[in-house]
This record gives sequence, C-alpha cells and structure tokens, in this order.
Amino acid sequence: MGKAWKIASVLILTATLAAGCGVTDMAEKTLVATASGSAAGNAAASSRKVGSRDANDYTSYVVPRHEDHKVFWGQQKEDPDAYKYSMDMDIYELQWVTNEWLYYTTYDETGKEWLYRVPVERSVKMGRPQKNKKEKLCKAQDLDVTYATEDYLVVIRCGDTKYDYELCRFDLDTRRQTVLLGHKEAGGVPDILDDRDGPVWINGNLIVEGAKKLFLLNPDTGESEEIYSWHIGDEDDGIYAYKQIGSSLYFLLGDNLFQYDGITGKVTLLVRKAVFREAVEKATGKKLQDVGIETLFAEKDSLYFMIETEWEERKAGKRTEFDKQELFRAPVRDPQSLRREDELMNYLDKKGEYYLLDEEDEEVGLPMYSHDSSIEDMFDGRIYVQYEGKKDSRFVRYDPETKKIEECSWEEWRWEMENRRENSAD
Repeated sequence: MGKAWKIASVLILTATLAAGCGVTDMAEKTLVATASGSAAGNAAASSRKVGSRDANDYTSYVVPRHEDHKVFWGQQKEDPDAYKYSMDMDIYELQWVTNEWLYYTTYDETGKEWLYRVPVERSVKMGRPQKNKKEKLCKAQDLDVTYATEDYLVVIRCGDTKYDYELCRFDLDTRRQTVLLGHKEAGGVPDILDDRDGPVWINGNLIVEGAKKLFLLNPDTGESEEIYSWHIGDEDDGIYAYKQIGSSLYFLLGDNLFQYDGITGKVTLLVRKAVFREAVEKATGKKLQDVGIETLFAEKDSLYFMIETEWEERKAGKRTEFDKQELFRAPVRDPQSLRREDELMNYLDKKGEYYLLDEEDEEVGLPMYSHDSSIEDMFDGRIYVQYEGKKDSRFVRYDPETKKIEECSWEEWRWEMENRRENSAD
C-alpha cells in the first residue's frame, strides 16, 4: 500500500513497555487457573473502574516527557495545554488518577521501575499531589496500570528477560499480586481493549487482546476464556479499531468487520473487505487498487466507517496513484447496507485539493497524490473534518442526520471537539 493507514496505536501500549524485563515482586505471586467457559457470562463484577489515565472528577494531570521529574495539573474543562499548577516530583510516568490517589512510576538506581501512589488533596489548589506521603506499591522491569478500582489495580508487567509480559491484579489492601493472563497463554502481550469511555466491559468481563487472540477476563474471579483467534499474517496489526454497543463489540481486523455478541458468546464476520471495496467502487465510480478500513464510529443505530481508497489515473500523460478518505454509513442491524455520506464527501471534493505526497511511491513506482481532507473524529452526532483551503486550513462539522455542514474557526472547532470528548467520556 502507498500509505500507512492503520491506527494500531489505539491498542499498543504507550511506549510499548521498554525492553529488558525481569520481575521482582514485593508480594506473593499466585497463578490462577484458566476457565474454559464460566467467564463467558453471568456473574457481574463486584468492582468497577474508578478514575482514568490522567484525570479525576475535577483535575487533569500531565507529566511532559521533556520535563523530567515534574507534574502539571489544572482544571479539566480548561484548555488541556494550559495547566495552572506544577511541582517538582520524583516521577517518570503518570499511571492513573482517582479522586483520592495519583499513581505513578519512577526508576531506582538499578533500573527497576517502581509503582507509587500519593494522596490527592482537594483544595484551592485543585487536587494537589501530596508528594511527601507517597506509598511504595511494587516494582518490575516494566509495568503499566491499565485499569483501577477502589480495591485493586490491573497491571501489565514484564515477566523476565525473555519479554514475557503478563496481566496481573494488584490488591491495594494486601499488596498481593495475582497473574490473570500470562504471556504464554495470550501468545504475546495481553492488553485490555480501552475505548473512549474506558475499558470495554461486557457481562462482568473485560475484553483482552493477546497476539492473534481475544479473551474474556473477569478480574474479580480471575477467570479467563479465549473467545476468538485469527491467522491473518505475520504483518497483522491485530484489532486496530472497535466500538462497544450494548453487550456487543464491533471490531476491525484485517479490513474486515467482526462482532462479538456477549449474549450468544459468538464472534461473527459481518462485512468482508471485498464488500467494503465493492460499495466504494459503486458509489464513487472508480476502479480501486485497494481499500483500507481505517476506523469506525458508532452513533445511535448506525456504524460509520472511515475508508482509505487508492486508485490510478493518468495525470499529464503519466500513470499516477491517488488516495482519499471516504465516509460510509450502515445500520447496526444490517452493516452490509453501506451508503456513502455523499453530502460531506461531495463538499470536500469541491473544496479540497490533491497534493503531491510522493514523487514516486516506493511500492508501485508511481507518483502519489493525496486528498487534503481528513476526517478527525465523531462526537455526539457530529463528524469533525479538516481540509486545506487555498490560503489556510479549514475546519468543518457535519451532522449526518440533518446533512448540515458548518465551517468554523480553528478555536471553535478545537474547543467543541475537546468539550464533546470530555462530555462523552463522563
């Protein structure tokens, strides 16, 4: 393909958990047997997520990479780049924040990574970390907090120098660590699927992705169950986009749309890549070289697909490659009934332009032109798009129900995107 589309970073661990691994636990390590069926369905979890990666109910925090040993914080509803407070602190990476605690990691003189927490004091200085009251929790060569409740944390940590990562439960009262899903069982790094609203949670179970495997995991009971596996190829990016709707998970894998039904416990292939391609060719009248289903959005009773398209034309007498994003929509009840959002796409065809991306694309040996429009996100029924005008960047919001297209300033567009993102996550 001429363009790297896949947004696998949605699922890959931040910083991919640095190399060189060996675990030294403060607490007892207990292996939990894998259940072959009991995790699939009925027991509701007794503990649910609290806090988030970088914010509690009233304050957001950041630890800039270029600013070692310093933490910034401020009001969540303000510009996220304009933090009002900061302090020097022995901190390497922010891990999790609740209304009561700030969890973070740092390194000791041997290179081991330690997980700490400090209480958060809510006052006129808004959630000030009490760095002199820090508590030491556990250490490893690498660790990453992926989920937190009032009673425990779910942590991905490195098991040994063979890069054996495992998903563990760390009980906050007893400081006991329990392996929930091991590297060998997962076939690689086990990673919780985390959507905009937090980790995907269906029928009392978290959804965890391993290497070419999908699992149900109940962190309260420790039971896990493999629900799907695939063999797409060595370069497979895994599940790179997904949305939860009720008790179902819709996910993209190898440019195909799948559904995990939490009621039946089955995974079904809903839309093949060939069906997407056929729908785009019919709607655009172009004979395509390839398509890539970049991501999906869900709103009301519809699924929206951002599809990257590639085709060839002759430009100035030469074979030339082109690419452009297309937006398609389908009802959840019939996802093969794909329909192009003509109003928005025709608008961008008229307003935007193609620019030379590569003088000669490495894979096909042709010059490549890319359309300058970019579908950025969808919130609360509106799709946010950017394109390059003749003089500057232009910003658009589109309502697929009313077909209304509005251009707005960068400040208004950005503020509305941030505000809607926060509201949708509440």
